Amino acid sequence: MISLFDKLRKSNDGAEIAIKIIIVAAIALLVLIIVIVMFSSKIKVFGTNLQKCVSKGGTCEASGCEPNEVTVPDTDCTNVCCLDIYESATDNTN
Repeated sequence: MISLFDKLRKSNDGAEIAIKIIIVAAIALLVLIIVIVMFSSKIKVFGTNLQKCVSKGGTCEASGCEPNEVTVPDTDCTNVCCLDIYESATDNTN
């Protein structure tokens, strides 16, 4: 015959498993949030570096680009970002 103590112990085993599952899920959720925050902060830094004219290999010019340069769009320059595509203007004589 099953005593009252055995019934209580069996019912606590089910509750113990449920609590363990909740604890593991909470830890997994916390780790996921930490990974998302780390990843999004890295992406933000990477994205801001892409907007810099210097990181694209160009220079900020106030009066426009020379004939041997091209304009680079979407940069942090106030006027225009120019990228040198030839060593000199005379190299552009094809």
